[in-house]
Amino acid sequence: MDLQNIQQTLLPRLLKLNFGTEIFKELEKKQHILVKGVVGSASSLLVAEYFLALQNNILYVTDDKENAHYLTTEMEDLLGKENVLYFPSTYLEPYQIEKTQNANLVLRTEVINRLNTNYSPKVIVTHYSALSEKVLKEDDFKNISLNISVGDLLDFDFSEKLLNDFHFNLTDFVSEPGEFAVRGGIIDVFSYSNEKPYRISFFGNEVENIKTFDIETQLSIDKTDSFQLVSNMNFSIQKNKISFLELLPKNSIIFSINAHHGLMQIKNFYAKAEENFAKLNHEIKHQTPKELYISEDEFLDNLSKLQWIDFSNQNIEANEQKKEIVNLIQQPQPTFHKNFEMLMEDFEEKKKNNFEIWISFSSEKQKERLEEMFTSLKQNYNDTDNQPIFQAFKSELHEGFIDFKNKIAVYTDHQI
Repeated sequence: MDLQNIQQTLLPRLLKLNFGTEIFKELEKKQHILVKGVVGSASSLLVAEYFLALQNNILYVTDDKENAHYLTTEMEDLLGKENVLYFPSTYLEPYQIEKTQNANLVLRTEVINRLNTNYSPKVIVTHYSALSEKVLKEDDFKNISLNISVGDLLDFDFSEKLLNDFHFNLTDFVSEPGEFAVRGGIIDVFSYSNEKPYRISFFGNEVENIKTFDIETQLSIDKTDSFQLVSNMNFSIQKNKISFLELLPKNSIIFSINAHHGLMQIKNFYAKAEENFAKLNHEIKHQTPKELYISEDEFLDNLSKLQWIDFSNQNIEANEQKKEIVNLIQQPQPTFHKNFEMLMEDFEEKKKNNFEIWISFSSEKQKERLEEMFTSLKQNYNDTDNQPIFQAFKSELHEGFIDFKNKIAVYTDHQI
């Protein structure tokens, strides 16, 4: 039997066990829940449960870029890629334009475009540094956007619009966001709202078809009926910007990991922005840190207006009257260093205490290897029970955990 994925196995089981119910019940009464004792990938499973139950937009915030990548992979595995977005930072350092990460600017633009144009709920994964940068208001974002659909009539001065209004660069072949190329009745354009460029074919001045294409091979990938052409939102216009939290729909909920640590990151980033701003040549007008970046106080004020669950053992002193503390009893997956006898002893102990044991595998082959190992080891324990000692599933979970209330142990094969 093929190894089933986590959506078909562990996730339904946790929903049946009412995993995390004590948290979500408190959320009906309080706006801010501090959850202590959460371990490993349990936080992602709780976020997935909440999303499936209520179908609200979720902002899932973690400490840094590396952990955000892990969480994005976990959430895509749990909910499907179509329900998950990643919101990165643009700058490695404030006011250092040469350190702008163009690929990240595209991902940020895609998230903001989805929030403004697509009303289906999403889980948006990010990290605190990415929230330090302010974004355009919805109306200002629309001013640098243009929807292009099959059947639209576009004048021949469309290329002039790209040059002058959208500040795109005319090239022979597009290779990065902000470029376009013209060949006869075809315009290739790399919008900041998508990771692939678009090829627009015209019949006269009518848009005949639109396809994404690969910049290396120049071959078409997918056909689409329309797309959103978006300029560089960081440099196209000088407008008042807002915190990304203010852009979220009102019924959104924030799940954060170690918000106390994240608050320090935001504070330090803002201080660095002030320091770098002071060094700029002020004969040229620059936007101030207050206009471009979010301060610690502003971040806390934004949080106070949304429902918020923080997975942390350290409290942020804010919204005391709206806060509730929930304690979970969890432990990390033990370290076995491929000592399978130690693993078997652990499983036997769990079995005596009526724990369910689940193991996440990256492949069917890994599962078969472990099953063969256990078949041999069971003889040493005089274990005549023919029932499987663990339940297997395929997933990208990063870290295992043991939950004592629900008597369930979730392990990952790469930690064994």
